[in-house]
Amino acid sequence: MKYIEQFLNMKCAGDVIGIVGKQKNYQKEITEAMSLRKHVKDVVLKEENKDKFVVIDTCSGNALVPILCAFSLPIQKAYATDIRERDRPWSKVNKFEYKTLDIFDKEIENLIKQYSDVILTSSHPCGKLAKRTVELYSNFEQVKYMFVMPCCVNKIPQDMFKVPQLILDKLTGYEKWCLYLQGLVGYSELTRDPHVMSQKNCIISAKSV
Repeated sequence: MKYIEQFLNMKCAGDVIGIVGKQKNYQKEITEAMSLRKHVKDVVLKEENKDKFVVIDTCSGNALVPILCAFSLPIQKAYATDIRERDRPWSKVNKFEYKTLDIFDKEIENLIKQYSDVILTSSHPCGKLAKRTVELYSNFEQVKYMFVMPCCVNKIPQDMFKVPQLILDKLTGYEKWCLYLQGLVGYSELTRDPHVMSQKNCIISAKSV
């Protein structure tokens, strides 16, 4: 319960819950969001010009990741992007905007191109949505960092792995999916966060700087 305790100790905890509401499985979602926030925090706080970064969260749902970043980190701005429109008091969050858009449309590409230092995040995007997020990182030089925690597995080309079959046989379908997504980007790491209250707790971390 590490992340739950950390979240509850944050000054903004009450404001965050008041905005997004107490959702079903909200504790699990908080641990997922806090895990990704930690990765963003590690990047932002090591930079001298901390407020240059813009966080763009794809398939954002209740927008926990970008809202936490907007409340607690010295970033320029945070965006939640999702195909579903949600009625929440978003205006209570400074440096934040919720944008209803399709991740496969040009609108999200245009949003990325508005800035020079983007951190792309995504918590539990399903199948092709996770792959699209990875493609956005790879295709736009404005995206300096990416942190994605994939969810549902999609079809994987059989010839994509340069891993001995002996090792592949020991991996779950989810682990193979995460390994495949990691292989689509350049310098990247694949780690597992045991403090996330979900078995789907692998994170792909990538940087282009």
